Amino acid sequence: MIRPTVLVAFVPALWFALAGCGTPRPPEIKAVGSVTVTVDASNRRTLARVPFASDVTLALPPAKPAGYVWQISAHDTRFLKQRTEITAAADPESGSTVSFLAVRTGVTRIRFVLVESAGRAETDPVDFREVELAIQ
Repeated sequence: MIRPTVLVAFVPALWFALAGCGTPRPPEIKAVGSVTVTVDASNRRTLARVPFASDVTLALPPAKPAGYVWQISAHDTRFLKQRTEITAAADPESGSTVSFLAVRTGVTRIRFVLVESAGRAETDPVDFREVELAIQ
């Protein structure tokens, strides 16, 4: 026989669990424009203003020395939704690019590090760049 106290605790818990399944998702933000920000090769910090809901493409400087690649070491996903991986240009003298969607207004920072492309689990960066975006 099932005790009444078990039913009293179980039925409301089941109701709350099922009620949460129908919670609507917030609408997805679609890009209304695009902006390209060129990351300064001579300065480790780049500042830029970008509009809300824009597709932001960051153009990184060429990865030097040879055999090194740029990686994202930190970015706040509350402000920027990454749309593409870092892609290297066909010309080694051109830099890599990466795209984000600006999904929230405010100020955010993205940090890139230059590391060996050998794919080791741990490696020390030889250079870094920081991009500060003011999303308006």
